[in-house]
Amino acid sequence: MGRLERGFWENKGDLAKKLGLEKPRNEKEFYQQEGFLKRIYQNKKPSESAENYVRNLIGLRDERINGHGFDAIDHSFSPPIQYEVKSSIENVLIPNTQFYYDSSLRHYLIAVKREDKLSTYEFVKRKGKKKKIIKNITPEDLLLFDFGDIFILRYEAIKEHYIAQRTKHLTKENEKHIGKGRRYKNFKNLQTIMRLEAINELEKIINKQKNDGSISHEDRIFVDLTFAQAAQIITKYGDHYTLLMKGKKFDRNYKFRVIPGPYKNLDRKTESSIFMMDYDNIVIDEIVRRLTENVNGGNRIKLINDIKRKRLDLYQELQKKKKSWDLEEDKKLEQKLISLSKWQDHREDLFS
Repeated sequence: MGRLERGFWENKGDLAKKLGLEKPRNEKEFYQQEGFLKRIYQNKKPSESAENYVRNLIGLRDERINGHGFDAIDHSFSPPIQYEVKSSIENVLIPNTQFYYDSSLRHYLIAVKREDKLSTYEFVKRKGKKKKIIKNITPEDLLLFDFGDIFILRYEAIKEHYIAQRTKHLTKENEKHIGKGRRYKNFKNLQTIMRLEAINELEKIINKQKNDGSISHEDRIFVDLTFAQAAQIITKYGDHYTLLMKGKKFDRNYKFRVIPGPYKNLDRKTESSIFMMDYDNIVIDEIVRRLTENVNGGNRIKLINDIKRKRLDLYQELQKKKKSWDLEEDKKLEQKLISLSKWQDHREDLFS
């Protein structure tokens, strides 16, 4: 056991100690712990929890291959509807490479607000520089991940948001060129030209993707979408909505709805909100129907609340178990840990 034990404990020993596991006394204990910790130790990106959360809540499918493809797909419509899912504590980042889609089809962004305070990043030194990386998130940590408000927007609206935000950035960069004898006559003239620049810049990326061109990291440009901005776009109220309307290409005659969602705070039973916008009511009505229909003795919102409670209960159970961990007796606990960390109960038929 010597060579295996040394290599294993060098890499996994900190996690084992964190879980309260004793160093194995014999080969049987070693292999039991190795098998258990390997499954726990697998690195899971935080966004995958948000994707599973949304897919289970709304009834969408995951058809990605090796992590590539749309985050969620709805095959109950023909042609299928595609969704990108993004989550954050403060805002989400929209890259210019995500606007390559068939504009004749429905394509949505789902932005999900994280309500937990769990840190998911850490800084490491690489070649003398600090680099921000995703921390190794264990299933135990993932039990603490929690989500609140959900914003579902057509990508046409996100495209207008991207252009507006990119225009603001380019305008600020070129303000020094305004004035007599300079490149731009006045501030309005600068804004108009910078908007055209933002549109052309984005179209070049889209056309490059259409021609199967690869986009380097240096060519990717990201803009922020705050949750306040998303809410203003959907509810047609506020300064950011007014800014998008100035573009004159954004269809203001869309439908929207805001309904109560799962709890974002179980103790205070504070409900989250689900914001939806579209150019008709077809998808909105279907999402509302799924959220409120009776499934296995409760609607999807109630079932997600039940899972949130199970996750917290399991986390508390894990804290108590750490001092006297018995791998043989806790096989069911291990299964629950892995399944609930992915926002789904160990019963596969929970949402069917």
